Amino acid sequence: MELRRDPDRRPALLAGERVVRVEAVPLPARLTRPAVLPALRRFLGPDDRPVNAAGLPAGVDPARAHGELRLFEALFSRDALIVAETVDPWHPALTRNTVVRLARLQGRTLHREREEEPGRIPHEVRVPEDPVARRLTAASGWAWPYYGSVDATCLWLSAAVRCATREPALLGTAIRGLDGRERSLAGCAAAGTRWLVGRLEASRHTLLESRPMFGTSIENQVWKDSWDAYSHADGTLATVGGVASVEVQGLAYDALIAVASLPELDGAPSAARLIDLAAQVRRRVLGSCWIQDSSVSGGGFVALGTDQDDAGRPRPLAVLASNMGHLLLSGILDAPETAALRERVVEALFDPSLFCAAGFRTLARRERRFRTTGYHTGSSWPWDSYRIACGLARAGYPRLAALVRERIVRACAAAGCFPEFLAVDDADRLIVTDRVIEVVDATGRGNRIEQPPQLMQAWTVAAVAAAKRQHARRPPNPATGDHEQRILHALDAPLRR
Repeated sequence: MELRRDPDRRPALLAGERVVRVEAVPLPARLTRPAVLPALRRFLGPDDRPVNAAGLPAGVDPARAHGELRLFEALFSRDALIVAETVDPWHPALTRNTVVRLARLQGRTLHREREEEPGRIPHEVRVPEDPVARRLTAASGWAWPYYGSVDATCLWLSAAVRCATREPALLGTAIRGLDGRERSLAGCAAAGTRWLVGRLEASRHTLLESRPMFGTSIENQVWKDSWDAYSHADGTLATVGGVASVEVQGLAYDALIAVASLPELDGAPSAARLIDLAAQVRRRVLGSCWIQDSSVSGGGFVALGTDQDDAGRPRPLAVLASNMGHLLLSGILDAPETAALRERVVEALFDPSLFCAAGFRTLARRERRFRTTGYHTGSSWPWDSYRIACGLARAGYPRLAALVRERIVRACAAAGCFPEFLAVDDADRLIVTDRVIEVVDATGRGNRIEQPPQLMQAWTVAAVAAAKRQHARRPPNPATGDHEQRILHALDAPLRR
C-alpha cells in the first residue's frame, strides 16, 4: 500500500474561502511499522498512577513532540468507552475500571460553563493547569470537567449494564462524586438514565440532539464534533441546536434497552417506559432518515442525521457518510421488517465514493463539503471503520467485515503509526498529513481544513489489536451469503484486495 508524501498538494477550498495560515508540522522522518501489543499496554495500565500538572501519567515528557501532536492527551469519555468496548472480550477489567472512573466524574449539578447536568457523563477531563485547558478556557470559556457530549452517557450506560450483567454486586459499589457525596453505582446508572430520558422527552421529535448551552461550546456534541461536519446536500451547514446525528440514535436506543434489562433501578424510569421510548426513537429514525438516491449503491442511504427548519420541523441531512454504518452494530435495525433496509445500508457503505483503501471515508467524495484531508469531512478514521466492520459481522457479512479489518491493519502498517485518522487520495494512496492549513470563508469565520493526525491514538491501537485478533481466529474462508457475494463482485478489483 503506497504512502503519499507530497508537500505541494493543493488544499481543497470551497467558494469564498481564502488561506490565512499554513504551518509545516515536523513528523518523524521515518516512521516504523508499529507493534500493537506494546502500544496497547501503554493505554491499559493501572488507573491509580500519579499524574503530572498536565494530567499525564508521571514520567511522560511533554517536550518530546511538536505541540500539534500532543493536543489530546487527556481523558475523553467517548474515546475511553469505545476503547474499553473494543478490547472488552479479552480485557473486561478495562470496562469495569472505565465505568467506575467515569461514574466519579458524572454530573451532579447544573453548571453552564461546564455544560454539566445531573447524570451526564463528561466529554473531556482536564486539570486547570493543563496548557490546553487554559487555552480552551481563554478562547471558549469552558470550565472543567467539560460535559459537552450527548453520546458519552449512552456509551457509559451500555458499558455499566455490561459490567453489571457479569458482576451484579458491582451495582452496590459506593461512588464518591465531584461534590463529595457518595451514591451507589446503581444510583449513578439511574441518574444517567434520567438524563437520557429527559433529553429525549424534551425533544419535539424524540431524538437525542446536540443542544449546546452557550455560543462557544461544541456545536455538534458527538464524535464528529467539528462545526462543519454536519451539512445538507447543497453544502449548507446544519442548523445549530437541533442536530440529531444518526449513529447517536442507535446508541440511545441500545442504552434504553440495556437499562430496561436490569432489575428496576431506584429512581430510574420503569422498564416499560424505557422500551416504549426506545421504540419511539426507532420509529423516528426509520421515518426520517432514509434517502432514496439511485446514484448510490443500493438505491439510497441513511442520512447523516437530522436538523430542524425555522419552524422546528426535522429535516434529513441527505449526505452520504460513514455514520450509518454504526447502526449495524445497534439493535435499532434488528427487527425482521428492517432486513431489506440493512441490506441497502451495507450496499451503500461500499459505494466507491465512500469505501477506500483505509476503510470508510467520514464523508463521501461526491458530497459538496468533501475534502480529502478533512478532519470529519473526508478523512478515514480506523476506529470508525472498525466499528462498522463489527456491525457488518453482526449483520451476517463476514467476508466484508474481514476485508475492512484487513484494510485498517494494512493502512496503519503503511503509515508506520497508529494515527487518529488517515487521508486517501483519488488514486487510493494513503496520506499522513504534515501541515496545518487554516482558512476564512466569505463570512469571516475561520476553519482549520487540514491538520496532522495524532500519531498514537488509543482507539486506533485498540481497533488494530482487535482486528488482528479476529483475523487470527476466523476461518480461512468464512461463510458468505448471496447478497455479500454480489457486493464483493461489484467492488472494483483493487478494493477487493
